[in-house]
Amino acid sequence: MNVGDVTTKKMRTLYEADPFLLEVSFAAGYDGTLAMLKTTYELEGDRLEILLVYRRVEALRAFGRSLLDGANRDTLPNVDAVIRRATTPTVGLKIQKEFPEHGLFTGFITAIDKDHPEEWVYTISYEDGDSETMVLAELEPRLSTHGNALREYALWGFDLDRA
Repeated sequence: MNVGDVTTKKMRTLYEADPFLLEVSFAAGYDGTLAMLKTTYELEGDRLEILLVYRRVEALRAFGRSLLDGANRDTLPNVDAVIRRATTPTVGLKIQKEFPEHGLFTGFITAIDKDHPEEWVYTISYEDGDSETMVLAELEPRLSTHGNALREYALWGFDLDRA
């Protein structure tokens, strides 16, 4: 049976180029499809679905616009998780941390203390002059993925022949 030959060929091309790109593609597919699935599910049934259409279509449009907004941190949660898991923290790497009642702050790893036998300790310096230390478990969820080439790939894709 030749069902999905084009899709299979594209996935194989991605896998052969870089298996991680296929993982990012699946995560992006899941993140993007979730909004559509929720809308489809909500619009099925024997209620007055027509009354829901405008609200749901506007929610889908807002989701699409949020993909363009770099400040929206939660647009692609699965893509961001895959990227964070694959990122090796290095000096200069950007993080973002929410401080209650103060807002979101950007910081950078300024030092890595590798002398601790259990795990390394990362020094983070923030834009307001404050600093703190974190271990990897604290650091990983705060790694910034915006502007990351893999995130851009997940959003817009690219031609592997030109990559």
